[in-house]
Amino acid sequence: MTEEGDNSPTPEELLPEIISELPPEHAAVVRRVFAMEMYAGPIPHPAILGQLEGVIPGSAQQILDDAHDQSQHRRDMEKIQIEAAISDGRRGQWFGFIIAMTVVVGSITLIALGQSIIGLAGLITALVGLVGLFIYSQRRGNQAQSVPETPARQLEPEQSPAGSRE
Repeated sequence: MTEEGDNSPTPEELLPEIISELPPEHAAVVRRVFAMEMYAGPIPHPAILGQLEGVIPGSAQQILDDAHDQSQHRRDMEKIQIEAAISDGRRGQWFGFIIAMTVVVGSITLIALGQSIIGLAGLITALVGLVGLFIYSQRRGNQAQSVPETPARQLEPEQSPAGSRE
């Protein structure tokens, strides 16, 4: 049925009747079209690889090697990106520490030189900023821990593993 309450037959139900009314040569074409196979992946379908190998010896191995090399390259690039993100985070922490300590030392120096209101304001501002950052990072860490674990990378239909079929 095509819709709820609709008694009209579906295309699959009509197919045998339609094929029986066609000339035999057309019926074979219709059957082939409905029997078409879909395949998606980083490498061609095994049948296509076999045909390529028959035309150009060694081509199937070259295609498989290229797919392997591309996969390795992608993993290497992901590793570089992760390492760069970690490095950026560490660098940001160091710069934040240096700035915070500069403000704290400057504020203490101002207080020691008799500029207590300005020094105290700078010290309070620095401490509030550090405490706020600490609370924010703790909440962010707790939220990240409460998210259920998911695979690092989910395959898209175009990137399905070799040999899989849709």
